[in-house]
Amino acid sequence: MAKQGKSARGARPGGRELVLAGIGAVSLARKQAGKAYGALVREGNDFSATVSAAGERVRKQVRQRIGAARAALEPRSRILRVRVTQAVGDIREAAQPLLARFGIAAPTLAQRKAKRKPATPAARKAAGRKTAAGKARRKAA
Repeated sequence: MAKQGKSARGARPGGRELVLAGIGAVSLARKQAGKAYGALVREGNDFSATVSAAGERVRKQVRQRIGAARAALEPRSRILRVRVTQAVGDIREAAQPLLARFGIAAPTLAQRKAKRKPATPAARKAAGRKTAAGKARRKAA
């Protein structure tokens, strides 16, 4: 009993006390690790929410700026389309006598539309445009 009294006062711990201290250290470390993990998860959730909110604000600003740019450019775009159409018509009209002189008939609207590229990538591929096989065919021709 004298030994237990001395070790309780801090003189020299026994084997049992060392084992209990080790178990206590493991238990305390597990509790602290659990608390730290929970704190990290909460911090991650908070940070994720903050980043998501900031990203949404930026997306909203970008959409507003794009909308404003489209609104500002739309009238100019319409004017340019009209001018280009007029210029193409003027060029065709001016070239008509020259083409007629050489016996070349001006293409009709239906013929001009038929020469347009297909609208979809699949149609372009089927037509042999922008593919390796199409390039080989064009080189061979």
